Amino acid sequence: MTRTKSAAASMLLGLFILATAASAARAGDPRWISASVGSGENIDVLRVEGLWQPECECAWLARIGATPMLSAHVEYWNARGDRHPNDNTWSAGVLAGAHWLLSEQSRWKPYVEFAIGAIGVTDTHIGTRNLTSPILFDERLATGFALDPAGKYQLAAYAEHRSNGKIKQPNDGLTTYGLELRVALP
Repeated sequence: MTRTKSAAASMLLGLFILATAASAARAGDPRWISASVGSGENIDVLRVEGLWQPECECAWLARIGATPMLSAHVEYWNARGDRHPNDNTWSAGVLAGAHWLLSEQSRWKPYVEFAIGAIGVTDTHIGTRNLTSPILFDERLATGFALDPAGKYQLAAYAEHRSNGKIKQPNDGLTTYGLELRVALP
């Protein structure tokens, strides 16, 4: 499959995942759309994501003060300054995790999130990095706050690591850090 077809297939898969998650959400469930920019290890990442906090009776999460969170995303990766034939690639993935609201009384509504999941990449080489596998594990830690009293707009900082989990060598992996802007869906 050519790179262009792989990129198009990755974007279509990501849009399908986003649409499926959005249609599965109940009307009262909190949902957001987000855009983020990140960078790390000479790779810049642009991302569009849909997030959903399903209302569920998850006693084990409630005991630790968390609510469940699901997300689906599409990313564009660009290698900085390497000038290799594989300077960019696309990825699409899903994450499941937990969201901790740190203070409901605060105007800022600060929160912390942790999520794990998987992504598919259109090329296993990006710049000088060899990811080895087209399917990778994905772990994300984020902290953020509301920009308005209703919590419709949120800003978060995140760290995200993607790798094949040492299933196959080499396992260069990719860790990025960035900022994300979320907007609540009606």
